[in-house]
Amino acid sequence: MKPGAIIVIGLGLFIIFGLLAAGLSLSTTKSPFAVTTQVIEAMTAEPPADGSASVVYATSRTSSGLKILGVQVRQPDFAASVGFVPPPGCAPPQGVVLEDEGLCSGVALTGVVMGSGTTRSGHSLVIVQVAISSACHDVLREGDPWPSTHTACQEP
Repeated sequence: MKPGAIIVIGLGLFIIFGLLAAGLSLSTTKSPFAVTTQVIEAMTAEPPADGSASVVYATSRTSSGLKILGVQVRQPDFAASVGFVPPPGCAPPQGVVLEDEGLCSGVALTGVVMGSGTTRSGHSLVIVQVAISSACHDVLREGDPWPSTHTACQEP
């Protein structure tokens, strides 16, 4: 290989690495997500005491995805915080994945348990973080029933 070609290749690599260093945007941090025990006064919807339905308490972006040089390589992740009145004996601890099994049979959602509490009417409440799409995040609102009736929230 000629010495001139080696210099051109080296200069090209130097420019590429310089651009990557200047424009690389790696953003995969998790958004903090906490469930508080305070009463949310504006929230009028409450899940039914018989556990037949759930209510959306909030939506959030849980990760920023991955963007390199202005190109979105990995899309952000979104979630909904959904509260429901659990069946008797179902008291999953925070941080575990809730599934329709054992004492929690009949629960119509799967996700990470983010907290628990009591409804205004005095029933136990469990809040689960459910993964949703970006389109669902855009249309889902606090107080909506879960599973959602929005077309964007229907699983394919």
